[in-house]
Amino acid sequence: AAKVPAPEALPYVDPRINYSSLLKPGFHLTAPYGWMNDPNGMFQGPGGVYHAFFQWNPFKAVWGPPW
Repeated sequence: AAKVPAPEALPYVDPRINYSSLLKPGFHLTAPYGWMNDPNGMFQGPGGVYHAFFQWNPFKAVWGPPW
């Protein structure tokens, strides 16, 4: 299995998915659930930590107000 760089992300890692598959990109922004769009603002901050911002609706798998 591939290494998980952020231990706090473990609750969102689906054990049924082969994250080391040759068909899966080495890096891919994926929401833990719901719908995400428009990844932007990616940068490397102080201390080498990478950040990425995106729109996310955790309540629906489609675009719309998150309520």
